[in-house]
Amino acid sequence: MTPTTNGPVPPRLSGDHGVALVEFALVLPLLIVLVLGVMEYGRTWGEKNTLVRSTQSAARTGATQGPDRYADYNALQSIEASLKALGNSTIERVVIFRADAADGQVPAACANLAIADNLSPKGIAASNCNIYSAAQVGFTGNPLTYFPGSSSCTGAWDAAWCPTARSRGTDVTDPDYLGVYVRVNYKSLTGILAAPTKDLTATSTFRLDPCITGVSCA
Repeated sequence: MTPTTNGPVPPRLSGDHGVALVEFALVLPLLIVLVLGVMEYGRTWGEKNTLVRSTQSAARTGATQGPDRYADYNALQSIEASLKALGNSTIERVVIFRADAADGQVPAACANLAIADNLSPKGIAASNCNIYSAAQVGFTGNPLTYFPGSSSCTGAWDAAWCPTARSRGTDVTDPDYLGVYVRVNYKSLTGILAAPTKDLTATSTFRLDPCITGVSCA
């Protein structure tokens, strides 16, 4: 016969509460890192998404305007307006280029050329690319100051690949492809990244609207 005990159940050991606190202290840093990581990833994804849409809009604007003298200026205006939505990123450079490469990517020389953040003309004529700094993208003055002339680009910001030299092609001749490359510097929202800042880039390419026989290209 098994004896039974009807007496009071002994209280919890006082050390049990200490164990729970220790376990929570061990898990808490992991939870914090997880939450911060989700926040950082979400913010980065949002900035990148805005950047991609802005780049696509600018490339579409430039390609639609074709050889219009102010195609680059209007593309820059599109970028400046749409990137105002960025919260933790600042523009480093914008490159408008002739997309001759099969993959449509920006020429490395244009993407990596060291530039000053000022209003002086930039670009590489040999690579058919106009390069713009943050100061140029944010310029709000008279466009004739830096985009002078009705047909000539001499001395202008877009002289390296003058819009008036861009070809819309014909029914049987391929038009040029216009590419826009944008790079921004993203500042970490939470500080959880290994580096406090990182570069985000986007590239978009569109074909200039071709001239069709019997239809005015004016």
